[in-house]
Amino acid sequence: MDMNKKGVANKKGAGNKKGDARKMWVVIASIFSLLLCSACTVPEGFGLDEAFSGKESGEASQKPLKILISKESAPLTLALQIAGDELGIDVEIERCSSTPQCTNRLSEGFYDGKIDATLFATNRYVDLAGASEKLSSATSVALSPVTIGVWDETAKQNGWDSVTPTWSDVAGAAANESFTYALDFESLSFARDAARVAVASSLSGTGMALTQDDISTVLPRLGKFVDRESPALGGWIATPDRLADGDFHVDGVIGTEAEILNTIDQGIPLRLVIPADGSIMADYPLSALAKPARKSSKSQVEALAQYLLDHRELLAKKNLRPVRGQGSDGQEPVFEIPFPQDLRILNRLRIPSSFQQFPAHEMFIAVDTSSSMEGQPLERTKEILAELSKGMFESSYGEYAFRPGDKISFFGLTPQSSGPSYVAYDPEDPDSYRELEDFANGLNTGPKISTCETLIRGLLGADGMGNAVPAVIFTTGTDEDDPECENFESNVDSLPEESGPHPAYIFLLDPAHTEWMDTLAEITGGQVFDATTDEGVREGMREVRE
Repeated sequence: MDMNKKGVANKKGAGNKKGDARKMWVVIASIFSLLLCSACTVPEGFGLDEAFSGKESGEASQKPLKILISKESAPLTLALQIAGDELGIDVEIERCSSTPQCTNRLSEGFYDGKIDATLFATNRYVDLAGASEKLSSATSVALSPVTIGVWDETAKQNGWDSVTPTWSDVAGAAANESFTYALDFESLSFARDAARVAVASSLSGTGMALTQDDISTVLPRLGKFVDRESPALGGWIATPDRLADGDFHVDGVIGTEAEILNTIDQGIPLRLVIPADGSIMADYPLSALAKPARKSSKSQVEALAQYLLDHRELLAKKNLRPVRGQGSDGQEPVFEIPFPQDLRILNRLRIPSSFQQFPAHEMFIAVDTSSSMEGQPLERTKEILAELSKGMFESSYGEYAFRPGDKISFFGLTPQSSGPSYVAYDPEDPDSYRELEDFANGLNTGPKISTCETLIRGLLGADGMGNAVPAVIFTTGTDEDDPECENFESNVDSLPEESGPHPAYIFLLDPAHTEWMDTLAEITGGQVFDATTDEGVREGMREVRE
């Protein structure tokens, strides 16, 4: 006896000719009904194979459609949920940080098989990263230009209440110290990139996409604009009341039109200013992943996108512009400034900053080059160091990679090591990058030395005096029976007290030794991280910088 889909028992072998004939007519009638249904309406975005597939619909009913939304796309959250309810699609919202940072993870393959779709401010970063193959489809569902919100007092002071400024006018006011502004707190954000592109384009005066020569010409003036950003008000979108706090005064904010208008709707009396020479547009593509969490998701993603396009009133509630008929709702049409097609140009625009929010650090990197590191552990270490050396704007480790101004000492630990090397990291200086690259490429395993000896030498740092620089140590670990570890704690205690704490951040290449490494790290006030995964490296570098 088996069960049918409704849970009713079926008796095998109980059929007869009359019953079989009746079943045959039922089958014929069903086929005829399906043929007639060629004129029926099937929800747009769904094919007949999916609309009538028990397997696909069963899967869809069991698993929600997972959509990853960047911070800049938050205004679309409610509209997506309403669209899902209307279409009978169970939408589950996952959140990530800024669009550039989310795109970095996407290009790494971090979201493969974990989510079904993304909704970022733009997919321009996907193209810049060469990661278009990560997406199977993309539909822009709304628009919002990057604009400025200022107080009436600021507008009057700069003459913007009577004449709409250009981005170069805004940069000029910043250089004259009559305009300070806040951006959201991410180290990499769409609004920050868009503002710098817009200012640089306006200063260049070409009206064309920026070139390397343009960047060289405008960098000094762009730097003055960048220096007027106030880091104290990072995160103003989430806490708009702080804008009116006298302790954190700025003359304006830069964000998407939707973000600024939504802030005004919350009672913050800002004046929206759309610069006269245009803007960079957020176009909010709803994109289906090429490797989604479940195979049937693409048609549902496309159905959601079509619903949002057809129901512009959902967008208007959050001050978003429709993709079709921009300006028809009384919003001023905006000229779109070209976004760089070359990541190197964008990165050069990101560099002229005091990095107040993202200060440089000093660190000592020690690599255990004992025989236990031979093979994959050492190759993985070289891979990590090479990725960190790309810098925060190009590395998949983002803001936790090496930054301009970082002071890095490094040491490949073998008994034959001649001493530490030192470099002041500067992504614009080929020599500093080459020094780090040569160090990583030159690492080779040598005679066996103790991991505890590695730790002590790492804690002593580049000057051998035990300065308070964090020690980043790559090792496979060791067994607690290692005789060199017997006096480890007393050796740590004997380090100079005046130099401050000596935390050891152990990047472990062999998880089998985690427990004992935890004990050693605890003695130093440090931590252990799994260096076999990118997430572990990212977490470790985050701790090093805190």
